Amino acid sequence: MNVRTGLLSDSLPIASACEETGTGNSFQKLLRQGCSCLTVDLLAALPAKEGQAWRTVKDRLKQSTTSDEEFRDLDALKDVTIDMLDALPDAERSIWWEIWQEYSLLMEGTDLRMLSGMAAQDNSAWEKYSVLFTPLLTRQISRLFPEGRAGDIGVEDLVQQVNIKLFLAIGDFRRERFGSFRRYMRLIAAGVIIDTLRSTHRRERHEAAYREVQELLIDESAQSQQWDHEYQMSVLQIAWGKLRDGFNPKHSEVYDRLIDGRSTAEIEAELQVNAANIRQIKKRISPVIKQLLRDWGEL
Repeated sequence: MNVRTGLLSDSLPIASACEETGTGNSFQKLLRQGCSCLTVDLLAALPAKEGQAWRTVKDRLKQSTTSDEEFRDLDALKDVTIDMLDALPDAERSIWWEIWQEYSLLMEGTDLRMLSGMAAQDNSAWEKYSVLFTPLLTRQISRLFPEGRAGDIGVEDLVQQVNIKLFLAIGDFRRERFGSFRRYMRLIAAGVIIDTLRSTHRRERHEAAYREVQELLIDESAQSQQWDHEYQMSVLQIAWGKLRDGFNPKHSEVYDRLIDGRSTAEIEAELQVNAANIRQIKKRISPVIKQLLRDWGEL
């Protein structure tokens, strides 16, 4: 995860770092339960495509264990799709939904329950989406239009148009891989903004923004990478919010400022903490966040 402040670049033994908060134990237990329910008979009873996909996931998870008690490498879970979940019987599907609720940062982020609820036009799911993603969209679109307007249309109106378009299109969304929903949102937002700037007077006034938005349609462009980077920073803030209360309050104050992009010198002056202690706090907390993101993944 490449973040502006380099907060996750340090390394310590993750197991020892997690002892401070106990992160991940309940998830590992749930994951073992999910794997054990994928019996040979159950997999044989599934449609051929989904059955083979689940066999691959189970085999990869088995191969990634260092012991019967702990899963180390959870990348195999990134291959799980909604179609695979839908193919499971009720009891097993319930377990794997719960795994996804943990794994994909879905408790506070883009979870499959939320996406399913959005597709079913469930108000609570859309309220959750609004709380989590409307501020992020507003920041991203505001960067394109620093004056706060695209011609005669305000940034807030543009965000609302994106949300309306998403509301109308979400039923067609199928999550195929990590990043699918993030990409889906980016393409919808880019399409709405391009349509808005098609009129001559708006296009002439915001030519630079128009060119930048065109780049959002290209997955590997610098603008798309910046979009993803902003999402990642938002995820980092969410993860830190989950862990913050588990640390010494003084350490949390330091890390708050690191996430905000403050320099070591600025933190020294503000909190009267020397540079060596700041580095140790960073090395203590960063692996715990990194482990949380590894366990839950990113969409």
